[in-house]
Amino acid sequence: MAIVELVYDNDCPNVAATRTHLLKAFTLLQLKPQWQEWEINDPDAPAHVRYFGSPTILVNGRDISGDTEGMVTNNCRIYINENNSISGVPPLEKVVSALRAKNHEKYRFRGIKHAGLNMAVIPAIGIAMLPKLVCPFCWPLYTGLLGTVGINFVNYTPYLLPLLLVFLVITISTLAIQARGRRGYGPALAGLLSSIMILLGKFLYESSLLTYAGIAGVILAVIWHAWPKHHTDVAFCSACEINESNPVNHQHKEDINHDET
Repeated sequence: MAIVELVYDNDCPNVAATRTHLLKAFTLLQLKPQWQEWEINDPDAPAHVRYFGSPTILVNGRDISGDTEGMVTNNCRIYINENNSISGVPPLEKVVSALRAKNHEKYRFRGIKHAGLNMAVIPAIGIAMLPKLVCPFCWPLYTGLLGTVGINFVNYTPYLLPLLLVFLVITISTLAIQARGRRGYGPALAGLLSSIMILLGKFLYESSLLTYAGIAGVILAVIWHAWPKHHTDVAFCSACEINESNPVNHQHKEDINHDET
């Protein structure tokens, strides 16, 4: 998730309204509200926030207004809204735009990360679709046909079951391990039932219908697991929850509660 920071001065009258805009932006994007606050004059504040005016919102270290540290000073800030009006509060649309851009980057990275899982299921599907060479009298025919194109015949039938089991176990285990951070255990359970259908259809009942139904089920389970999950829960910023004894954080939570009522 993007790193969001609120830079402010204790004497600034626009801090509470800025927090309200942050909460609204997170809620509009269906993201969990989470940000770090820095008081400009606090000796523990990092160097990169000391020269911003109050209030300033940074997303991954960048000012949502597009300004750089050299273009702002340690004083109250003025923002221009879309209707060209002047306000001391960062415009809500700019907050939403900055968070949306970083959120899209997160989902692109997530898609790349889960591509490995999508690739892991391909060998299992390929093996499941291979025919069993159970007729020894047909082997000379296979040998002759493959020999015409320069390929040696190999009876792979004894290896079908163990190889298929290995790749199915890898796929289902990955679905189960990543369940809590993704779509729960539903995809893993669906993948397990579909894997059983594949094994029964291919090696017990020799049913193409049952086998292909199981293959489709495994594919759908992987897609279900990898589908982006949007956060809809609303909570306080992490700074408020981490340190209740901090008077700045305590005042922050009181301001949020007041705004919500």
